[in-house]
Amino acid sequence: MRRFLHVVAIRLRRRKQSTPGPARGDRWDASGRTVRPGRFRVSVLHNTGFGSFFGYEDGDPLVRVFDLRVEAEQPTAAAEVVFAIANSYPGELVCDPRYAEEVAAYRAAGLRSLSVGDVVVVRDDAGDETSWACLPTGWTRLPATPAFTNAR
Repeated sequence: MRRFLHVVAIRLRRRKQSTPGPARGDRWDASGRTVRPGRFRVSVLHNTGFGSFFGYEDGDPLVRVFDLRVEAEQPTAAAEVVFAIANSYPGELVCDPRYAEEVAAYRAAGLRSLSVGDVVVVRDDAGDETSWACLPTGWTRLPATPAFTNAR
């Protein structure tokens, strides 16, 4: 288990080098204006297809297993926050501690970690929706929200 968490921590560090991480308070843009993080509603879709851990392919069967709200500056950063939450365990967080309740709820539901081939659907408060497939390092934006079923 500790080896798994060590690998996840390394993976998160690598991702932070290529994509912005979760917002922590206000930030300033190049012109000195305050940029506040947004709230995003995110649905986690587990890929249940054969070979799903090799990556998402159009038409793979997806099941919506969890919904949550996170703060981030942009949709890819929201996906990173969700990745950290879904790969944490109570008492062994690799995410921001303010998401400890979400981690506990995710694990209490008996869900596996978010992995390569899974998809997150990110909605902002304006109603704009984007879908992102998890890659070995980072995310790829899908052209449209894929079809999925709801878990039990």
